[in-house]
Amino acid sequence: MSQHIYQDRFICTLLRRRFDWAQEDIAVGVADYTSIRWTGLLESPESAQFRLELGLLDPDDAARIFIDETVVVETSPGQRRGSGFVYLVRGALHSIIVEFHKSTGPAGISVEWSSPDMAQQPIAACFLYSRWRRLKGSPFQYERLPSLNSSSP
Repeated sequence: MSQHIYQDRFICTLLRRRFDWAQEDIAVGVADYTSIRWTGLLESPESAQFRLELGLLDPDDAARIFIDETVVVETSPGQRRGSGFVYLVRGALHSIIVEFHKSTGPAGISVEWSSPDMAQQPIAACFLYSRWRRLKGSPFQYERLPSLNSSSP
């Protein structure tokens, strides 16, 4: 997944999986009142109803998750956790956006998932992909399967 850090007009793009900054700066010179957007594709290991859970280190921060352009999870003010449900199709690549806004103080965010056949756990890096672009002249075919809750083709 790609990470974009926004503070004033500076953007920093990195690739990472776990995010716990505690009292440290999110990026060099970037500390308070910062927003981050991670974008990418999520592959599901099975076709099932998944529970996605957001965890925040500081209840004054805020976060939300979009799957296929629909808000699935959003934290409530003053709470450290938020959860929601989405049906994912095995082998399909679902668009995923995680937005995080840090106010002041310690910073940290976690994203976990579970299904009826899978215990709650962090989403492994092997299920997350950067946005893809088809390579011109590539002999390989790629088909993005829509999720069952998406109205887009």
